[in-house]
This record gives sequence, C-alpha cells and structure tokens, in this order.
Amino acid sequence: MSSSAENTRNLDCLQVPDESGDGGSNAGGGSSSMVSGETGGSRERRWDDPPEEKPPPDLGPTTTMILVKKNKFDGRAAHDIEEMHFTLDDKHLIIRLTTTANNTSWASNQTSDIVIVEVRDVRRRAFRLYTAHSPEGRSHCTFSPGPGIPALALITLYDHMPRLEVFDIVHDRRRLKTAELPILPPLAFSPGGDLLAGVSRRNSSRILVADVRTSSQRPSIVQHINMHTSPISHLMVTPDGTAIVSASHDGSIRMTSLQTGRTLRKAEVETRVPASIVRVSADGEIVASVWGRNVFVWKLKLDQLSMYNLDQVRQTEGWPLAISPNCQLLVCRTEDGVDVLDLETGLFRADWPMPPGHPTVSTAAVSHDGRWVTLGDYDGRVTVLEVITVSESVYGV
Repeated sequence: MSSSAENTRNLDCLQVPDESGDGGSNAGGGSSSMVSGETGGSRERRWDDPPEEKPPPDLGPTTTMILVKKNKFDGRAAHDIEEMHFTLDDKHLIIRLTTTANNTSWASNQTSDIVIVEVRDVRRRAFRLYTAHSPEGRSHCTFSPGPGIPALALITLYDHMPRLEVFDIVHDRRRLKTAELPILPPLAFSPGGDLLAGVSRRNSSRILVADVRTSSQRPSIVQHINMHTSPISHLMVTPDGTAIVSASHDGSIRMTSLQTGRTLRKAEVETRVPASIVRVSADGEIVASVWGRNVFVWKLKLDQLSMYNLDQVRQTEGWPLAISPNCQLLVCRTEDGVDVLDLETGLFRADWPMPPGHPTVSTAAVSHDGRWVTLGDYDGRVTVLEVITVSESVYGV
C-alpha cells in the first residue's frame, strides 16, 4: 500500500487523510483539521464532513446614507428636463430643458433652454438663460469644467453645416463668434476651456479637437484621432487635460493622448448595446460606464476592469441616471422614485420615494463634494436632496 503522503490531496486548502488505517499520518508535514466526534472526542476532518462554521468577517465601519429634501422648484412647468450639471464649486446647477412644452414636443425644430440656479438658495433664482435653437433639429451643448460658472458651447445645424457658438456665461457674452466647424456631438471641453473635442461630421468614429481660445480668428482643428471602428457615443477629457476618453459602439473605451493622438489605454466591454453613461472620476483614476444593464468600473492605476449586471444585484428594477463625479455612487430611477447604489459593488445605499402620480424622473446629478443630489422630472420640476452620512459599525460594536 502506498504511503499516506502519496494519497493526500489538498481541496481548497483542506487536507484529506488516507483511509489505509495507519492513523492518517501527515507525511507532508501539514496539519490536519480536527472535528468533534459524536462521543465528545475529536478526530481528523474527512472530505465529506460539513464545512466549518466561521464567524462573519469584520468589515469595519460602514456608512449609512440618508437623503433629506432641502428644496424644490419649477424649472419650467410642463417642460422636460433633459440634463443637469453642477459647476465645479457646487454653488450653481446648470439645467437644460426643452423650450416647447411637452404637449407640443412633436415639433421638428426642437430647441433647448439653459437655466442656471443657485443650489443652496431656498428661493429659486435664474440669472442666465440661453436658448439653443436649431432650425434643422435638436441642438447640442456642453459646458467647460473650469472654476466658477463655465463656458457654454452650442452646436447647431444651419444648411446641414455644424455651427459652433461659445458663450462666456460669467460676463454674459459670446466668447467665440459663430464659426462653421466640421464637428458634431458628443462634445467635451478641456479643463481650461481652451480645447473642444467632438466627432467628425464625415466620419462618426473619428475625433476632432479644435482650439477655441480666441475670438479674433477662426477656430482651428489641432488634432485628429481615428482609433474606433464604430460611431462614438461619449467623450470626456481627463482632469489633467492630457488625454481624452471615448466610448464607441464597437464596445471599447479608449484613452488617447491629446498631444500625440496615440492610444494610452484600451478596455473592451464586450457588449452589443451602446454606452448610456460614461464618467471619469475627478482624480482621473477611474473610468465608470453603463452599457445596457452592465456597469463597468475601470481602475486605471491597477489596469483592472470589473463588471456586474444590475439585474443580479438589484431587488427591484432600476434605470441608471447619473454617476457621481468621484465615481462612487450610481443614481437610478425606479418605479417608486430613485435609489442610490454603491457604484463598484451595486449595493444599496439610499432611496427617495416619490408621491403617487409624480412625473417620471428624467435626469439626475450629484455634486462634486457628494453633499447634493438633484432630480429633474418630465414636468419641469427639480428636487434638491441633501446627502447625510453616518458612520457606524456593521455589527454595532
């Protein structure tokens, strides 16, 4: 008969002793796990013994999140709120909503209004209003992420030709005169507002970068990036202004150098649906995205891409609306209101129920400091929620 060392196997770090009757010696020098016998004694663990009961791991302190309503106002009654953004200092909320009422939204020349309000002011105060009008279809806009009230860029179509207008919202003036540029949305400003990236009008898989720093000359194309094989759905410039992150219908996310146009990083998400949300964290270390029901978190320093399906982590159905600037929270619309999930794990953090008959929430935004969550609905109303967090131990110790 062979020795016990030759007949011993490790199954998930559990040693299975030989049953040759030699006492189950451990010739390899490993220690055997012991279990209690029926008579109160102990014996070596067998392969068919039930697993040992282990105490739950100490997960350390966790954080309980509570949403408290602080303000509610009408952006414009019966007008759909399309998107919202916080300024970098979180003092103001930029709201884009339809110019025409919902009951007349069948009109072909859809336009958008830009309204800016103070978040912390109990009284709603709109002090800037810009209309993005396009005779041939819906116009598109983006905002520079610089300090204070950012610049506003509008792309509209006139005679089938894209036309760019850049407004200085602080001084209430047009910073760049209307110029024809061969770029289409999605659009993305550099952090300083000097460069504007968009998609080529001729090839929707190509990125064009324009210099929009001065109004004395025609803006020029300073970079061509042609790395994707399908239309591009999202563009974002990294916080340090050195690279641009793009998501495409080809199922890839790319990080490309703005200076050289060469690919710095690439991630394949392997999904057939286009991305609905793409976000680069404020520290530039995480790229988070939502593709259909799948959430992807790309940690750049570790070059690690993780994924989970919302239907597998949620108890009720939810539709993603926004990712927080720090890429830690995911806000989802539900049939009862909204809820907030931990972005990396999909675990529930908080919810906000809406009263019966409330219009559907159409968009959401989270402030950079994580203190505010704003909800915009189909009827033109904005709800401002304050986030209150309380640290506590998982087991109450």
